[in-house]
Amino acid sequence: LAVQMAVVPKAFESRRLWIEKSKIEVDGKVVRFHDFVTLSGQNWTDTNPEAWFQYTSHLYTGMFAKIISQTALMNILEACVDVACQLASCAYLWWALRKWSHFNQSHRGVLRGWAFSLLAPFLATLIPTRLFVEWSVLDPVVHTFASELSTHLGSHTDEIALSVNQAC
Repeated sequence: LAVQMAVVPKAFESRRLWIEKSKIEVDGKVVRFHDFVTLSGQNWTDTNPEAWFQYTSHLYTGMFAKIISQTALMNILEACVDVACQLASCAYLWWALRKWSHFNQSHRGVLRGWAFSLLAPFLATLIPTRLFVEWSVLDPVVHTFASELSTHLGSHTDEIALSVNQAC
């Protein structure tokens, strides 16, 4: 039970960290490559491959974090339900122990405690987490990245896209 209760604050902390990583906007707009190079504090230019790699990594991490921060809310809910079910299970088992000399009452208490210990994982599998994810938060990031990619690659965009498509 103590282990289950320790999961709840960790779930809150995990969500906070993912929300922090998901902040890839500056003044409400997704950061552009040139702005990223300027804000990075590195001695990079716009043509530096390392800068482009770091920019794409930054955007990918931000996109991933935007989705994970939404699913982390479900992890918090699941952890809280798990703790509640484990508490109920412990309470029924304690009650059954106190009624040990009365077989029927004790037996019912043990069965109820067992049922509550199985209820939390069962409820967790019933929650369709995908329904709680809003995918539209990624649209501005995808559009910005596509625009920056075509700017970065210049007139070779179609050729590179075709070669990547053929390679895959």
